[in-house]
Amino acid sequence: MVERYALSTLDYYVPFAYVPQMLYFRCSEPDVELLRSSVEKLLARFHCLAGTLVPAPDDPRPGRLEISAPFLSVDEIFSVKDLRVDPTIDYERAQVAGEHIHLLTPGWFFAPAPAQVMRVQLTLLRGGCTLCWALHHAFVDGAGSGSVLRALATLCRGETPDELLFDRGVAAFYRPNTFPTTPTPKWEDHPEYFEAPLDAPFGMPPPCVQRVLWFSGPALVELKTLCAPSSEDPDQRWVSTNDAMAAFLWNRISVARVKAGIDPSLPSMFGMSVDARRRFTPPVSSNFTGNSTVNTVTTSALSEIASPETPLRTIALKVRESVAAMTESHILSVVALLEGMSDIRRWRQSQQNTHTSDFDVSSWAGQPTYSLDWGRAFGGEKVDRARLPWNVKPGIAWIMPAGVRIGEDSAGLEVVLMLSEEHMEILVKDEEFTRYAAV
Repeated sequence: MVERYALSTLDYYVPFAYVPQMLYFRCSEPDVELLRSSVEKLLARFHCLAGTLVPAPDDPRPGRLEISAPFLSVDEIFSVKDLRVDPTIDYERAQVAGEHIHLLTPGWFFAPAPAQVMRVQLTLLRGGCTLCWALHHAFVDGAGSGSVLRALATLCRGETPDELLFDRGVAAFYRPNTFPTTPTPKWEDHPEYFEAPLDAPFGMPPPCVQRVLWFSGPALVELKTLCAPSSEDPDQRWVSTNDAMAAFLWNRISVARVKAGIDPSLPSMFGMSVDARRRFTPPVSSNFTGNSTVNTVTTSALSEIASPETPLRTIALKVRESVAAMTESHILSVVALLEGMSDIRRWRQSQQNTHTSDFDVSSWAGQPTYSLDWGRAFGGEKVDRARLPWNVKPGIAWIMPAGVRIGEDSAGLEVVLMLSEEHMEILVKDEEFTRYAAV
């Protein structure tokens, strides 16, 4: 059995936090023992999930990490909290974003090494329950976390899960012989990242609030139509629904920020997380769980993004161009640049540098969260709602897994948005915003 698991360059994307999900089930009497035994089987099958993120003792390069001992037991990873007698909270109240969140979530989010790889908490409520699911971001990305969650659901059904790939060597962007040798990557070629002074702390982001937004299927179609070229437009470039929604959010958030008094001449940096697995030929296996996320970046003056004179298509094309730039060669260049750092702890994402004008988007829309079959673990129920259990930072949005509604509006999407309280109050009163996003 492997006792030490090496990490690679992209694993330092977010080396101090967990990838969190809060899953809601309309089941007040889950099979706790089945869940516990399934987590135990998951740890036995994928031993690395029981490990601890620690500094790599044999790597001379500062800041490098690995997964190794201590390997924890199921009872150190899986816990149960019973709030069924608490009169202040029930299942319905627990679904309101931000409300009672402190009762449902342990203080897990920020977790610099040493930190355990996986943590799971089942919380029992009147009328339902929640499963707080957290894997360390230094070991998996959002897609990887979803793959492990799917394996747990499979074990709850008494079936054998697909093999998951944790070995970094299976991904092309982790193999040193694929790194470009010429030209030598430079920081100025990758404005999405920068090299911070060694003594510069990550620091805690300012406080924020979160709201769950609903974009119906028809609203998404209308936004994409707004971003489509006219027949007379010489620029016939295509934009996706995701581009259109991201552009709309960037625009209306920028309007709210300017109304709140943020200097409109400030640069506004937009970033979107892109899955590198699908950027290679052939694609990296979807069962590869390691960090495969790279960031896009595009920058404009806040005034331009907020201006009523700027067509939404113009903003959407900025988003599209930044996503299209994430080619195989670009990703290999990023890895080569970061691999050459003398101290990986100096790596920063540029759009995390200011919380007043920048905006980030991550998408979990492709995750199978709502279709997972948990057997009898939750009384035959599937996930009712997926939420984020912590407020991360102002100026970030997560597109949540598709499938939250069935029937005629199954094409709609939920978005969890985090902003400062002042900016959020302005945004949710914006009639142009609420025309497309239900709050």
